[in-house]
Amino acid sequence: MKLSLTRRQCISAEVAVLLIFQHQPHILEILGLAEKNSTFDRYRTEAMALSTISLLVKLALFWLIIYRSGDPLTDFGIRRPEWRRDGLVFALAAIGFLGAYENSFYRVFFGQSHGIFSDGYLAPLWLLGIHYAFVGMAEESFFRAYLIPRLEELFGKTWIAVPAQAIIFGLGHAYQGPRGMLEAGVMGLIAGVLFAKYRSLWPLMLVHAVGDFIIVSTR
Repeated sequence: MKLSLTRRQCISAEVAVLLIFQHQPHILEILGLAEKNSTFDRYRTEAMALSTISLLVKLALFWLIIYRSGDPLTDFGIRRPEWRRDGLVFALAAIGFLGAYENSFYRVFFGQSHGIFSDGYLAPLWLLGIHYAFVGMAEESFFRAYLIPRLEELFGKTWIAVPAQAIIFGLGHAYQGPRGMLEAGVMGLIAGVLFAKYRSLWPLMLVHAVGDFIIVSTR
C-alpha cells in the first residue's frame, strides 16, 4: 500500500525533527547521555571551536531546507536590505534586547563583570566573535525565519505562531536556569513580533549576534 502524506503532516514531521536536531546537545544532557558542561567549560577554546562548527552545519541545513521548500524566500524574511525598514527593525530589536537582558547589560555598563576571559584557557575574543556571529545567524534563521512561517501554516494564526516559537526558544535556554529561560523567551517574543510584522531577517541576526557577544565577552 502506498503511503501518502499531506503537506501538513510533512511540515509537522519536519518541524519535529529540526527541533530535536536544534536542541540535541541539551536533550542528551537531560537524558543523561552526555556529560553536562559547566559555564566555564562551554567557553573553553576547544569546546567553542566545536560548537562553532556545529552552528555552521546547522545554519547550512536550515538555509538548504528553506531554499528547497519552494516557498517565496520573502516568507522567511530573506529579502534585499531596505535601510529605512531594516534600520527601524534593528533599533526596535536592540531596545528589546536591552530590555530583555537588562541585568546583564547593567553589569556590562556599570563595571560589575568578572573578567572570566582573562583566563588563558578560555576562548580568545576573535573566536568568541565568530561563534556568536553564527549563533545569531543560526538561531534567527531557525526560530524566526523557519519556525514562525511553519507554525503559521500549521496553526493558521500568526498570534499563535509567534508566542509558540518564543516559548520553544526560551525552553532551549534551560541550561541557563529559570532567569535565562525567561530572558530568552522575552527576547524571542520581541524578535518574533518584529519578524512577523516586517519579515526582515538581517537586522535580527545582527542584534542577536552583537548583543550575545557583548554580554558574554564582558563577563
